[in-house]
Amino acid sequence: MLLRLRKHAAIVQLEPTTGDVAKAGLKSLEKLPHWESPQYADSVPHRSHRSSHPLNSIRRTFTMSRAFILLFFIFSVPSILSAQQPLEAGLPITQAPVANSAQTTLNWESQARLHHVFGGKSGRLALGQDGVAFRPRSGPLFRWPFVEIKTFDLLNPRRLVITGYENRSWHRQGGRKFRFDLETPMPPSVAAKLAAHVGKPVRNGDPNPTAPSFAAIPAGHPTFWGGTNGTLRLGADGIEYVTATGKGGRNWRWSDIDTLANPDPYHFTLTGYLETFDFELKEPMSQALFDRLWDHLYARDFKSAALAGEGQNP
Repeated sequence: MLLRLRKHAAIVQLEPTTGDVAKAGLKSLEKLPHWESPQYADSVPHRSHRSSHPLNSIRRTFTMSRAFILLFFIFSVPSILSAQQPLEAGLPITQAPVANSAQTTLNWESQARLHHVFGGKSGRLALGQDGVAFRPRSGPLFRWPFVEIKTFDLLNPRRLVITGYENRSWHRQGGRKFRFDLETPMPPSVAAKLAAHVGKPVRNGDPNPTAPSFAAIPAGHPTFWGGTNGTLRLGADGIEYVTATGKGGRNWRWSDIDTLANPDPYHFTLTGYLETFDFELKEPMSQALFDRLWDHLYARDFKSAALAGEGQNP
């Protein structure tokens, strides 16, 4: 019983405190006993005899614990303190790339008529760098900054429908819509710039038949009312469907496309914003071309210019 109490007393005396460990520092680490040093060789003649002694085992355990605690403080405290320091004012802040303003300069006007349930208003519609404005012949000015435009529909060059974030009347769901009939058809380049300024998914039915493309496939788009015939143009900025009559066409940016499907070489399905197009291809689409489209759709953060310099349909 006396021997047992002595062992417990030895344990209590050998227990280090956190303050002792913090004050010891590196000097305590240098003074740690080394069982292979000559000063212990005479006092402890045989390794097996040392390891079998209970007090030696306890000393080694606490010595190793103290060493690990010291190493933890030495290597972790500086990193913790540095993590708590505020960011320097001079450090660069990473921001999203901004499009070249020279390529997206928007300045276009047309006489237009704003439709309303009880008639409408005639005036002038202007597209500028700050947003969209409509000045009627009488009454207040209508203005929509780009941040307040939720989406727009341009299903043909003479009709523009703007949807904002303002709630509809009579507690109806969705944002309020403003429909404009344009006297001057909106050029495809202006429609593309308007979509770039809005930034959100849109439905642009004004494709540009002269835009550069790396592949073109003649195709038909069957619908319930008959459908259209045209050409699928695959370019660096997205996919366009150009029709011979100018009706039923589309211009999809890569950000407007949700999914692509190619069940066989003569069928192609594109799901965009609020609509799905099922195309019947008049020429087969190779697997290599579809794989390029798929990779480009799901790698939007990479530069789309990598597709622009490639050859025609492989």
